[in-house]
Amino acid sequence: MNPLEQPIQHKKEFFFAWQEWLKGSSLSDISNFLNLQPDFDDIPVQTLEIWKDYFDNISSLDQEEDRVFRWDKMDQYGIPWSDANFLLRISQAYESPTGRLMKWIWRLSKIKDIGRWDMERLLSLAEKYTNHEREIMFMQTVTDSIDDLYEEVRREALDDDTGN
Repeated sequence: MNPLEQPIQHKKEFFFAWQEWLKGSSLSDISNFLNLQPDFDDIPVQTLEIWKDYFDNISSLDQEEDRVFRWDKMDQYGIPWSDANFLLRISQAYESPTGRLMKWIWRLSKIKDIGRWDMERLLSLAEKYTNHEREIMFMQTVTDSIDDLYEEVRREALDDDTGN
């Protein structure tokens, strides 16, 4: 088996490290931060060096989608400029949303009128889709199957149609 196809033992820490690596943080800084946070397991720099091999094998396009959202890259995210104002307002709900997350918020907002969404529900579902894409991108076992996600979206659309 290709070492890059091995299951990651500490997914939460792995994806945090991925985000920090994209921001330009050093491996030692990432390790120090993880080791100081009670919500994360301790991750040695040697493990981060192995993870960096995963990071280096991700396309520049996927790397860009997981960097902080930039409205001037909306074409790259596949989002029409006519929705820029909406996304700029939504992005205020996050400290540093990624392009990938904003892409999923935008996509889901097209399922039903944004005013009819429970905003917490919309953001949670967008985060699940973002996580799903990242797990696939890194060849990891998915937390939520695409069928389960589809069913959640279908229920949202049907709830809207029935007036609930």
